[in-house]
Amino acid sequence: MSSHGGLSVQRVTKAFGRDVVLRDVSLEVADGEILCLLGRSASGKSTLLRLIAGLTRPNAGRIVVGGLDVTNKAPQDRGVGFVFQETTALFANMSVQENVRFGLRHGRERLNRDEESKRVNNILVKTHMLSYANSALDTLSGGQKQRIALARTLVAKPKVVLLDEPLHSLDNVLRREMLDLIADLHQDYHATYLYVTHDEREAAYIASSVAVLDNEHILPLGPTAIAFNSPGTPRAATILGGWHVAALTPEACAGWARGLAAADTGVLAAQLAAGQLQFGVQIARIEALAPDDTHIVEGNPLVVQGTVERIWPWYGRWRLRVIADGVPLEVEAARSFAEDASVKLVIRRDACALWINNQRIDNRQEAAA
Repeated sequence: MSSHGGLSVQRVTKAFGRDVVLRDVSLEVADGEILCLLGRSASGKSTLLRLIAGLTRPNAGRIVVGGLDVTNKAPQDRGVGFVFQETTALFANMSVQENVRFGLRHGRERLNRDEESKRVNNILVKTHMLSYANSALDTLSGGQKQRIALARTLVAKPKVVLLDEPLHSLDNVLRREMLDLIADLHQDYHATYLYVTHDEREAAYIASSVAVLDNEHILPLGPTAIAFNSPGTPRAATILGGWHVAALTPEACAGWARGLAAADTGVLAAQLAAGQLQFGVQIARIEALAPDDTHIVEGNPLVVQGTVERIWPWYGRWRLRVIADGVPLEVEAARSFAEDASVKLVIRRDACALWINNQRIDNRQEAAA
């Protein structure tokens, strides 16, 4: 990371009494990057943001913003902006314009009134809220209030912007609009974003890189495309979603292992017998076909036979729960099937993964063969 930008969390530990929430956590967010931090509820994501913002102090470790150690600095002296989960952080007794101006007056810069007004009007234009400048908060929708929360944070031009599940209370249409707005504002202001969410779809849509907070530790997963399409561990695949992960046993799942192995078969058989082999498949890239369907899929795909356990409509297609060689999978199909019907699942090799003792066996070479 450059010495003039970005965010560095270095071996931070935080406990509340005997309850350790974060243990020896480190995270690097490059200058100007959008990094999404995923994790289950109560995993410590919000606590980490509060530590970075200076709203609480770590028991150990350092926090560096823009190359400067801010661990012991007051929140207003860190160059960090914070968009909270709830818009209750806005002031109900202030108008839209006054709320945004408050963020500027309590930042690091000191501007005259004309400069303040220009800065405030500019961010209201960018967030499409200028026509509401004199409106009271109780006249706004939830999506509009979140736009004001963004405006109040960005108007001070912080080096680092923390976003704590800012869209969790919005419907799907508003969520997509806000994601586009957040991305556009990132292009305009060039700040470093740390975006916390439990929704992997938001991360896939907006992030340049992804990390996971799990069991008190952070697991960096790298660029978004690699993280989602080629997760390095079974745990990462499970948390990111979109993957089905299962332990393989010789009795139930040897067919999967034989079909996917990119290692010496003797070694693989030994690991399989020891119960140290796990299998993963990208659910969206499984195609369910009738057993007699002659549709050709390129790339030497894996074909597994299965039985339909349940079926239901899914946005113009069908979603099926299938038991395939002992593994339960949820897949999509273009046509309907009867329950208990036989199907064949056609899966591209590069949509599959094998892990031995949490170490990935790469199937891409075999997929290209």
